[in-house]
Amino acid sequence: MLPHYLVVITGLMCFVMFMTEGSMHDWTGVFLVAERNIDLSDAGYGYSVFAIAMTVCRLTGDRIVERLGRRLVLFLGTLCVFAGYCVAVFIPSVISVFLGFAIIGIGASNIVPQLVSYIATCKEMPVHLSVMWVNAIGYTGILCGPAFIGFLAKVITLEYTFMCLAGLVILVGLGGYYLLSPKKA
Repeated sequence: MLPHYLVVITGLMCFVMFMTEGSMHDWTGVFLVAERNIDLSDAGYGYSVFAIAMTVCRLTGDRIVERLGRRLVLFLGTLCVFAGYCVAVFIPSVISVFLGFAIIGIGASNIVPQLVSYIATCKEMPVHLSVMWVNAIGYTGILCGPAFIGFLAKVITLEYTFMCLAGLVILVGLGGYYLLSPKKA
């Protein structure tokens, strides 16, 4: 069964978010060493800061969504990711990079879970198929995204590549805000 267009759109939004997570996993250390001249032995701290922030916020995500609602959590999360990239790229200090990566982790933590929860409520396809398609499309972002980021970074620099990702994340926020509007959700 081919996926419904809402499933494809939601899957592409998950693709962007998983690509963002993949960029944090594979490229934070490179960014810290190449752009902020941190010692190679300390480069792993960038991903650690992101992962800790993301884990804490994902574990508390149900309470956050309960208070703010799915739509607002998704939209504010994408704004946090965008802000985190801006802080990491535009403020030239190691502390600001760590802060930026933490903000990205906070923002990204509950976006994919909310997108998957949304698609599970849609009636256009059976739940098991819609969730399967969204995850299949989304997870390709974590598989091929970091390689694409490396290619793009070689062409336009890693800083500009991070800002391109930030722009894509804003599109996810706008798309999610529209999809989860009261008349749609």
